[in-house]
Amino acid sequence: MNNFKVITKIEELPKDIIENVEIGIINLRTGDLKVINEISFRCHSTTACCRLHTIPLTENDVLRIEKHGYELFQFLKETSPVLILSKIKKGHYTKAYILKKKPFSNECVFLENNKCKIHEFKPIACKLYPFSIRRDEGDEDKVTVIVHPESVCTSVKKCSIKQYAEKFNEDINEVMGSKQILEFIYDLIKENEVQTID
Repeated sequence: MNNFKVITKIEELPKDIIENVEIGIINLRTGDLKVINEISFRCHSTTACCRLHTIPLTENDVLRIEKHGYELFQFLKETSPVLILSKIKKGHYTKAYILKKKPFSNECVFLENNKCKIHEFKPIACKLYPFSIRRDEGDEDKVTVIVHPESVCTSVKKCSIKQYAEKFNEDINEVMGSKQILEFIYDLIKENEVQTID
Protein backbone atom coordinates (compact mmCIF):
# COMPACT_ATOMS: atom_id res chain seq x y z
CA MET A 1 0.00 0.00 0.00
CA ASN A 2 2.42 2.74 1.14
CA ASN A 3 5.98 2.89 2.42
CA PHE A 4 5.34 4.40 5.87
CA LYS A 5 6.59 2.31 8.78
CA VAL A 6 6.42 2.49 12.57
CA ILE A 7 9.35 4.53 13.87
CA THR A 8 10.75 3.79 17.32
CA LYS A 9 14.10 5.63 17.32
CA ILE A 10 15.29 9.00 16.06
CA GLU A 11 17.94 7.19 13.97
CA GLU A 12 15.16 5.59 11.89
CA LEU A 13 13.88 8.93 10.61
CA PRO A 14 14.50 9.68 6.94
CA LYS A 15 16.60 12.72 6.08
CA ASP A 16 13.88 14.46 4.01
CA ILE A 17 11.50 15.35 6.84
CA ILE A 18 9.75 18.67 6.33
CA GLU A 19 9.78 20.98 9.35
CA ASN A 20 9.24 24.63 10.23
CA VAL A 21 7.55 25.46 6.89
CA GLU A 22 4.77 28.05 6.96
CA ILE A 23 1.53 26.59 5.61
CA GLY A 24 -0.75 29.58 5.91
CA ILE A 25 -2.39 32.31 7.94
CA ILE A 26 -5.77 32.18 9.67
CA ASN A 27 -7.69 35.34 10.57
CA LEU A 28 -9.52 34.30 13.74
CA ARG A 29 -11.94 37.24 13.57
CA THR A 30 -13.09 36.81 9.96
CA GLY A 31 -12.25 33.15 9.32
CA ASP A 32 -10.24 34.08 6.21
CA LEU A 33 -7.54 31.58 5.27
CA LYS A 34 -4.42 32.36 3.23
CA VAL A 35 -2.29 29.49 1.92
CA ILE A 36 1.45 30.27 1.80
CA ASN A 37 2.94 26.86 0.86
CA GLU A 38 1.25 23.80 -0.61
CA ILE A 39 1.61 20.95 1.88
CA SER A 40 -0.15 17.58 1.81
CA PHE A 41 -0.61 15.24 4.75
CA ARG A 42 -2.27 12.02 5.85
CA CYS A 43 -1.51 10.39 9.18
CA HIS A 44 0.02 6.94 8.65
CA SER A 45 0.27 6.08 12.36
CA THR A 46 4.04 5.70 12.40
CA THR A 47 3.76 6.67 16.11
CA ALA A 48 7.06 8.59 15.92
CA CYS A 49 5.34 11.57 17.55
CA CYS A 50 4.17 9.33 20.44
CA ARG A 51 7.67 8.01 20.99
CA LEU A 52 10.09 10.81 20.16
CA HIS A 53 8.42 13.94 21.54
CA THR A 54 7.71 15.31 24.98
CA ILE A 55 3.97 15.95 24.88
CA PRO A 56 2.66 19.07 26.62
CA LEU A 57 -0.83 19.08 28.14
CA THR A 58 -3.05 22.08 28.82
CA GLU A 59 -5.16 22.28 31.95
CA ASN A 60 -8.19 21.44 29.78
CA ASP A 61 -6.39 18.33 28.49
CA VAL A 62 -5.70 17.18 32.05
CA LEU A 63 -9.34 17.74 33.11
CA ARG A 64 -10.67 15.96 30.01
CA ILE A 65 -8.44 12.91 30.59
CA GLU A 66 -9.39 12.82 34.29
CA LYS A 67 -13.07 13.01 33.33
CA HIS A 68 -12.60 9.73 31.43
CA GLY A 69 -11.48 7.90 34.56
CA TYR A 70 -7.71 8.33 34.60
CA GLU A 71 -5.88 9.44 37.76
CA LEU A 72 -3.19 12.14 37.53
CA PHE A 73 -0.42 9.73 38.59
CA GLN A 74 -1.29 7.49 35.64
CA PHE A 75 -0.58 10.04 32.94
CA LEU A 76 1.34 13.06 34.32
CA LYS A 77 5.11 13.10 34.65
CA GLU A 78 4.74 15.70 37.45
CA THR A 79 1.55 17.01 39.06
CA SER A 80 2.80 20.60 38.88
CA PRO A 81 2.91 22.52 35.60
CA VAL A 82 6.18 23.61 34.04
CA LEU A 83 7.14 26.51 31.80
CA ILE A 84 8.35 25.40 28.38
CA LEU A 85 10.44 27.73 26.23
CA SER A 86 8.68 28.16 22.90
CA LYS A 87 10.41 26.78 19.83
CA ILE A 88 8.38 29.15 17.69
CA LYS A 89 8.20 32.51 19.43
CA LYS A 90 11.45 33.91 20.86
CA GLY A 91 11.24 34.68 24.56
CA HIS A 92 7.76 33.13 24.92
CA TYR A 93 6.95 30.46 27.50
CA THR A 94 4.00 28.09 27.59
CA LYS A 95 2.57 26.74 30.87
CA ALA A 96 2.02 23.01 30.48
CA TYR A 97 1.90 19.67 32.19
CA ILE A 98 4.04 16.91 30.70
CA LEU A 99 2.53 13.60 29.61
CA LYS A 100 4.18 10.61 31.25
CA LYS A 101 6.27 8.20 29.18
CA LYS A 102 6.54 4.46 29.73
CA PRO A 103 9.79 3.35 31.35
CA PHE A 104 12.32 1.69 29.02
CA SER A 105 10.37 2.22 25.78
CA ASN A 106 10.01 6.01 26.35
CA GLU A 107 6.69 5.99 24.49
CA CYS A 108 3.48 7.76 25.54
CA VAL A 109 1.64 5.99 28.37
CA PHE A 110 -1.48 5.91 26.20
CA LEU A 111 0.19 4.17 23.24
CA GLU A 112 -0.82 0.52 23.13
CA ASN A 113 -0.16 -1.77 20.15
CA ASN A 114 0.69 1.33 18.07
CA LYS A 115 -2.76 2.83 18.78
CA CYS A 116 -3.77 5.69 21.06
CA LYS A 117 -6.00 4.52 23.92
CA ILE A 118 -7.43 8.03 24.32
CA HIS A 119 -7.74 8.96 20.63
CA GLU A 120 -11.29 10.33 21.05
CA PHE A 121 -10.17 12.80 23.75
CA LYS A 122 -6.44 13.09 23.11
CA PRO A 123 -4.50 16.26 24.04
CA ILE A 124 -4.72 19.33 21.84
CA ALA A 125 -1.00 19.09 21.01
CA CYS A 126 -1.65 15.61 19.59
CA LYS A 127 -4.63 16.84 17.58
CA LEU A 128 -2.52 19.65 16.10
CA TYR A 129 0.56 17.54 15.37
CA PRO A 130 2.48 17.56 13.02
CA PHE A 131 1.50 21.23 12.86
CA SER A 132 1.98 24.14 15.25
CA ILE A 133 0.39 27.54 15.51
CA ARG A 134 1.79 30.88 16.55
CA ARG A 135 0.15 34.21 17.14
CA ASP A 136 1.38 36.86 14.74
CA GLU A 137 3.19 39.75 16.41
CA GLY A 138 1.17 42.94 16.18
CA ASP A 139 -2.13 41.29 15.13
CA GLU A 140 -3.84 39.14 17.75
CA ASP A 141 -6.54 38.14 15.25
CA LYS A 142 -4.07 36.22 13.09
CA VAL A 143 -2.22 32.95 13.61
CA THR A 144 0.33 31.35 11.34
CA VAL A 145 0.15 27.58 10.88
CA ILE A 146 3.48 25.84 10.37
CA VAL A 147 4.84 22.34 10.11
CA HIS A 148 6.16 21.63 13.63
CA PRO A 149 9.70 23.00 14.01
CA GLU A 150 10.97 19.66 15.33
CA SER A 151 8.80 17.41 13.22
CA VAL A 152 9.37 13.66 13.23
CA CYS A 153 6.43 13.08 10.89
CA THR A 154 7.25 11.31 7.64
CA SER A 155 3.72 11.88 6.28
CA VAL A 156 4.02 15.63 5.52
CA LYS A 157 5.10 16.37 1.96
CA LYS A 158 5.54 19.55 -0.05
CA CYS A 159 3.29 18.70 -2.99
CA SER A 160 -0.32 18.81 -4.15
CA ILE A 161 -2.97 16.41 -2.85
CA LYS A 162 -3.10 14.71 -6.26
CA GLN A 163 0.69 14.20 -6.34
CA TYR A 164 0.63 12.84 -2.77
CA ALA A 165 -2.19 10.40 -3.55
CA GLU A 166 -0.44 9.14 -6.69
CA LYS A 167 3.02 8.86 -5.12
CA PHE A 168 1.85 6.96 -2.03
CA ASN A 169 -1.08 5.09 -3.59
CA GLU A 170 -3.59 6.89 -1.32
CA ASP A 171 -7.28 7.63 -1.69
CA ILE A 172 -7.24 11.30 -2.69
CA ASN A 173 -10.19 11.95 -0.34
CA GLU A 174 -8.06 10.84 2.65
CA VAL A 175 -5.27 13.36 2.01
CA MET A 176 -5.36 16.88 3.45
CA GLY A 177 -3.92 19.82 1.52
CA SER A 178 -2.94 23.21 2.94
CA LYS A 179 -6.48 24.62 2.73
CA GLN A 180 -7.98 21.61 4.55
CA ILE A 181 -5.23 21.78 7.18
CA LEU A 182 -5.99 25.47 7.79
CA GLU A 183 -9.75 24.75 7.99
CA PHE A 184 -9.17 21.87 10.42
CA ILE A 185 -6.95 23.99 12.69
CA TYR A 186 -9.35 26.95 12.54
CA ASP A 187 -12.18 24.66 13.70
CA LEU A 188 -9.94 23.23 16.43
CA ILE A 189 -9.08 26.73 17.66
CA LYS A 190 -12.74 27.74 17.72
CA GLU A 191 -13.80 24.57 19.57
CA ASN A 192 -10.98 24.55 22.12
CA GLU A 193 -9.98 28.20 22.43
CA VAL A 194 -6.41 27.14 21.65
CA GLN A 195 -3.61 29.52 22.52
CA THR A 196 -0.09 29.21 21.17
CA ILE A 197 0.83 25.54 21.51
CA ASP A 198 4.06 24.05 20.30
